[in-house]
Amino acid sequence: MSLDLALIQKAKEYAIGIHTKRNQKYGNKPYDFHLQGVVDYVYKYLDYIDPTYHTAVICAAWCHDVLEDTGESFNDVKDVIGYFAAKIVFNVTDENGLDRLEKQLKTLPKIMRCEFSTYTKMCDRLSNGNHSKNNKHSMFNKYKKEHILFKYVLDRKNMYKDMWDELENIFNEKTK
Repeated sequence: MSLDLALIQKAKEYAIGIHTKRNQKYGNKPYDFHLQGVVDYVYKYLDYIDPTYHTAVICAAWCHDVLEDTGESFNDVKDVIGYFAAKIVFNVTDENGLDRLEKQLKTLPKIMRCEFSTYTKMCDRLSNGNHSKNNKHSMFNKYKKEHILFKYVLDRKNMYKDMWDELENIFNEKTK
């Protein structure tokens, strides 16, 4: 199955547009810097995903923060990228909580129920982890501290070994 490049472009324009409209930044960079970083990881490890789902996963990667950060609804996202990709976005969207730990405890089980959500969230964490480590950003220590729980919940089927190895290298953890 070939990629639906028109739908991927539509997802990209929608996600960048809505984040730009809300004047969101990724540190001192435009938010699309982060979105592109996540999509780059999707392409890097795309062989892990059945080709039937490539377009949906790429679209979900572009839109992965739309529900969490912009006020758009599930139906708004679904109307742009379709139900399946929007469901991945929904799954990776943080649930409400009093702190990061409570949010994780509510969100990670939702992510783990769908391998494509796990894959998308791992691409997001790889991008965030790498960027925060390389730029000595304050979030790096938070991601590093969360890594044990993140891995414990999401690495349930021993999938995505190369991705886990790269994440563990970022956070200086031992590899399997």
